[in-house]
Amino acid sequence: MIFKALYSSKMLQILTILFICVNLYSCGEDKDVSTLANDENDGICKDNHCVRVADYMKKGLNDAYDPCENFYEYACGGWKKSHKIPEKKEEYSAINELSDNNDKLLRQFLEGTYKGELCDKKHPTDSPTIMKVKDFYTSCMNEELIEKRGSKPIRDFIDKLGGWDVDDDFDVDTWDWKKTLQRVHAEYPAEIFFTIDVDVDPKNKKKNIITIDQAKLSMPQIAYFTNKEALVKLVEYSTEIAMKTLKEKPDDEVDKKKEVHQKMKAVFEFETAISKIFIPKSAKRFTRVTLEKLNEATKVTQFNWTEHITTIFKDYDIEISKDTHVVVLSSDSYIEEMINLIKATPKNVLSNYIMWKMVKDMVAFLNKDFTDRNNVFRKELTGVPHKKSRKEMCFKYTDEILGPLVGALFIRYAFCLADKQEVEEMMELIIDEFIQNVDDVNWISEHTKNAIIKKAKAVVMKVGYPNYLFDETVFSQRYKEIEIHDNKFFENVVSIDRFSNHRTFKKITLDVDPHQWVSVPHMANAFYVVTKNEIVIPAGILQPPFFYAKPLPRSISYGAIGHVLGHELTHGFDTLGRKFNKNGELIAKRSLQPLMRATVLAKNKDDQWSKESIARFSSRTNSLKEQFNKYRITDEHSDKNSLQIDGENTLGENIADAGGVKMAYKAYRNWVKDNGEEYVLPKLNKTSDELFFIGYAQKECHLSTMKALTDAIKDDVHAPSMFRITGTMSNSVEFAKAFKCSATSTMNPQNKTSIW
Repeated sequence: MIFKALYSSKMLQILTILFICVNLYSCGEDKDVSTLANDENDGICKDNHCVRVADYMKKGLNDAYDPCENFYEYACGGWKKSHKIPEKKEEYSAINELSDNNDKLLRQFLEGTYKGELCDKKHPTDSPTIMKVKDFYTSCMNEELIEKRGSKPIRDFIDKLGGWDVDDDFDVDTWDWKKTLQRVHAEYPAEIFFTIDVDVDPKNKKKNIITIDQAKLSMPQIAYFTNKEALVKLVEYSTEIAMKTLKEKPDDEVDKKKEVHQKMKAVFEFETAISKIFIPKSAKRFTRVTLEKLNEATKVTQFNWTEHITTIFKDYDIEISKDTHVVVLSSDSYIEEMINLIKATPKNVLSNYIMWKMVKDMVAFLNKDFTDRNNVFRKELTGVPHKKSRKEMCFKYTDEILGPLVGALFIRYAFCLADKQEVEEMMELIIDEFIQNVDDVNWISEHTKNAIIKKAKAVVMKVGYPNYLFDETVFSQRYKEIEIHDNKFFENVVSIDRFSNHRTFKKITLDVDPHQWVSVPHMANAFYVVTKNEIVIPAGILQPPFFYAKPLPRSISYGAIGHVLGHELTHGFDTLGRKFNKNGELIAKRSLQPLMRATVLAKNKDDQWSKESIARFSSRTNSLKEQFNKYRITDEHSDKNSLQIDGENTLGENIADAGGVKMAYKAYRNWVKDNGEEYVLPKLNKTSDELFFIGYAQKECHLSTMKALTDAIKDDVHAPSMFRITGTMSNSVEFAKAFKCSATSTMNPQNKTSIW
C-alpha cells in the first residue's frame, strides 16, 4: 500500500477544475500535446488545461528553497502554506484531499445535484441496480420519516429474533441459545461468541473453506474491560438503549431501569470473562479439521459443530456434512473455553448478551433518540466528539454498506476507459523496465534473476474497477437479491446484511474468484497483494494530482501515478515480498509474523533465491535502513529530544519508493524515445524531467501535528513524507542530473543506496 489511512478549509479552485477527467479534457478524445502548442512551436503547451495545471503545480512550489538542498520543501512548501489541517484531525495530505474530493463528488451523484458531463455515456446511471444505492442514500436522508418511525424498526427486529429478556413477556425457560445462535449466524454477519465465515483455503488457494474465529467484543480494545470507568459507562449506555426498545412503557420506570441495569451489568461481567480468554492476533494459529474431528476435539463441551454449521448453510440450500473441512483461526482452546463459559452462564444472561450484540450494531440506523445517546457514549469512551452532518453520515453508511455499488456510480460519472487503458500501458512499460533492470544488475545470481523475472512477468494488474461493474447483465444479477426502499432505512440495512451473509456462504460452493478486488473502485489508494502477486490501482486514485488525462504532458503522470505503479510492483521484491513466488505462495517460513503462517507454501524450489543473492540483498537493505535511521524530527516548540525515524519498520516502503520512482523514470524515458520529446507546461520553466520529479513529490505533500508525527514514527510503516521524498531523491542519480545538483549538495550525496 502506498498510503496509510484515508478517510482545506478552502480547496484550491484549480483542483476542483481538474478533478474529473471530463472537466480536464474530453476523455474519449485522443489528442496529442504536440497538436496543442502555438504556432511558434516553442515547446510549451499553451492549451488552457496545461495553463491550469501549471498554475496548480506552481502554487504548490516554494522557490525560496533550493531543490538540491531540500526537495520536499521546494516541491510542497506552497501546498503547505495554502492548506491547513481540518478541525479534529491531526494531519492532512494530498491523498486526503483527493479522497475528500472523491467523496464530495459521490455525494453529488447520489443526490442528483451533479451538473457536469459523464465520462461514460454508454452505461446508465439510473438502472434498477444503480438506483438501489441512490435509494439507500435517500432512505438515510429521510430524517423526518426515521423520527416518525421511532423505535418500531428495532422492536420488529428484536421480535423476529425471538425477543429480549428485558421485556416482561420474555419466556427464558423456552428460549434456546443454540437455536438463537444458529439463526443470527445464518442471517447476519454476527460477531457473537465466534464467527462463521468462508475464505480462501490456506492449503489450496483456488478453493474456499469455512472458517471459525473468535468474535469481536462490545468495546474496541481489550484494555477497556479492565477499565472500571469504561465498564460503568458501557453498562449505563446499554441500559438506556435497552429501555428505549421496551415494548411497553413500564408502570414504574425507575424500578424497571434498575432491573435492566442489573441485567446489563451481568452481561458485561460475562463479556469481561470472554475478554480473558481472547487470543491476541500475534498468538493466533490456524487448525484445519473436519467438522467431525472438531466435534471430537471439543466433545467435552457437548456442542455439536456439525449441527450448527449444517443448519446455518441449509438456510441457503447449501449442503454441509460431517466430513466438510473447516479452519479454526483462533485456537481449539478458545473454542472449548468459550463454550464451557456459555454452559456455565445463566440463560437470561446469554439471551441478553446475544440480543445486546445484535441491537448494538443497529443503533446507528435509528432515530435521534438512539443515535444521540450512541454519540455521547462514543465520546465518553474515546474522548472524540461526533460532529458529522447528516449528509456526511449517510454517505459514510452508503459507502461502507454498499461500497461496490457506490464504486459503480463513481466509474460511470468520473472515470474513463481511455484512462484505464493508458495506465495499463504504463504498468506494462514499468514491468518491462523492472525486468530489464534485474537482468542488468550484477549482484543477483542467474538462478535468482530467473525467479524474479518469472514473478514480475506473472504480476496480475487490476486497474480502475472490476469488469463486472460495467457488464449490466452480470451487475444486475449479482445484486438482484438486495431489497432497497427509499423509505425504509433500517430495513434496508437488515436486507443488505442478509444478502452479505448469503454471498459469503455461497462461496463454499464456488472456486475462489480470481477477479475479486481488495478495494472499492473509488478508493484513493493502491495495493500490492503479496499472496496473489497482484497490483490493484482503483479508479479513485487515477485523478489529479496522481494522474492527468491528455493533453497534459505524460511526464507528470509518470512521476506521480507511475511512481505508484512502480512502488506497488517493487513491493513484490522487498523484504517480505521476496519470500513469495509468482503465484503468491510462500517460499520460506523464516521471519514471518504468525498471521502469515496460514499462507500456501510453494513446492517448486526453483522459486527460491540463492543464499548469495539473499546476503547481498540484505547488505543493500541494511544500507537503506541505516540511511533512514539517521533522519530525525525536532519539535521547534518543545525541549524534548528529537524523534528518530525507524529505518527497520519503514524499510519495505522505502525499498518500494526507491524502486518505484526509478522504474517509472526509466519507463517514461523509453516512452519519450518511442513518441518523441513532449511539450512542457507554461509559466514553470521546467524541463520534462523536472516535471516528472515535481509530479512525484507533489502527490506526497503533507501537513501533520507533532503528535501525529510521533504516533506515525511508532506505528506507521511509512516514513514521514518529508523523508520519503528527500530520502528517496538523495539516492536518485536521475534526480540530481535533472536539477543539475552539485556534488556537494545535500540531495546529491556521493554514496547512494540502490536496491533495484
